[in-house]
Amino acid sequence: MTKYAICGTIHKKGGLPIKHIAELITFSRIPMAAGLVLTAPFSTAFWVLYCLCGASDAIDGAVARKLGIQSERGALLDSIADMVFFAAVIFVAAINFEIPTWLIVGTAIVSAIRLSSCGLGLYRFHTLPLLHTYANKAAGLVLFAFLGLGRLLGVAAAGAIALAFTSLSSIEELIIVSRTKELHRNVRGLWLKKADKVEIP
Repeated sequence: MTKYAICGTIHKKGGLPIKHIAELITFSRIPMAAGLVLTAPFSTAFWVLYCLCGASDAIDGAVARKLGIQSERGALLDSIADMVFFAAVIFVAAINFEIPTWLIVGTAIVSAIRLSSCGLGLYRFHTLPLLHTYANKAAGLVLFAFLGLGRLLGVAAAGAIALAFTSLSSIEELIIVSRTKELHRNVRGLWLKKADKVEIP
């Protein structure tokens, strides 16, 4: 008999524990992101790791929803894995591209907004907010494509696109965290109130 449970309870299918499958897929992005820093930039191995990072980000949420094992812990882990990956992307870009001063300043401002949002979330809800809004997802997609766009369009064009998306998503997240009375990481956006309700395991 197949047994299903959500979040905090044992989840088995055919006797095989699977409640952490989505989290393992998400966590795999962290060592693979570290591998990007240690691999020859833009080599075949580099792009394989890069695409695997993107694939893990694309399927972990789908797996969690399919198996009914969504959780706040999984959402938090996903955001942390994303931050590690984006840090690796920024590092690779910094040592391989000539970054314009305005892009460095803009990145610093966006980072300050993100840190303010995290600080406010810790103060108000005693946890990092790291929301899964549509704007954050769009910004994540643009950041994932940054290295490819940088080589194709040039760093200035790719940086302008990335900065526009990350600025808007960061400001939206800060506004949501400052205004909401109850934290839901899966909130869709400032004017989109619907969120996937999940239990904390």
